[in-house]
Amino acid sequence: MRHASVVAIGLTLVLLAVRANAADAPEIANEVGATELYIGESVDYFVEIRNLKNPPAPDLSALRPDFEVVSNGDESRNQSSTLIVNGRVSQQNVFSHVFRYRLTPKRAGHLVIPAPSATIEGNQVSGTSLAIDVQAPEEQDLVVPEIKTDRRKVYPAQPFEVRLRIPDTAVAE
Repeated sequence: MRHASVVAIGLTLVLLAVRANAADAPEIANEVGATELYIGESVDYFVEIRNLKNPPAPDLSALRPDFEVVSNGDESRNQSSTLIVNGRVSQQNVFSHVFRYRLTPKRAGHLVIPAPSATIEGNQVSGTSLAIDVQAPEEQDLVVPEIKTDRRKVYPAQPFEVRLRIPDTAVAE
């Protein structure tokens, strides 16, 4: 008897979770792969649209003034599970879609990645803004390295010697 009541309580919780999940409003979550980088480096940017079976791609037009945006594909993470206990069937659906991008900053400084947005069922849904610090490379003297090998041809598993020479004076332009 105790086992049956535990199963009934568990089934009730699952059904409530399914109903709650079905009623969840669409939302956007976003994340960036690094918060500090040098100008010229790229960073991974992920935008996940949740609680919608077939979401549209997010609008990233607000990023374009400060970033070069390249799509790295997208992936559906929709999940469905069915639970049958004593002839009662319950189903849980979790909808999620991840869009991957590669961002390359166009300038140095403290940059804000504007919140991604999408129009879903006539409503504008947005994620959050994220901040990153982009550093310009430090100015350096000009160095012209000289690289030499002791052989003109090298075969696999054959040893050879490489010499690197950095001159004492920089070459003037």
